[in-house]
Amino acid sequence: PGEPVLSERDYWKMRHRHTEADPGARCC
Repeated sequence: PGEPVLSERDYWKMRHRHTEADPGARCC
């Protein structure tokens, strides 16, 4: 509670940023 809920767009934007910064975390 008290934490802002990410919109789906922001969520995926954050996900892609993480995968770009750490390509080893991505599977294929």
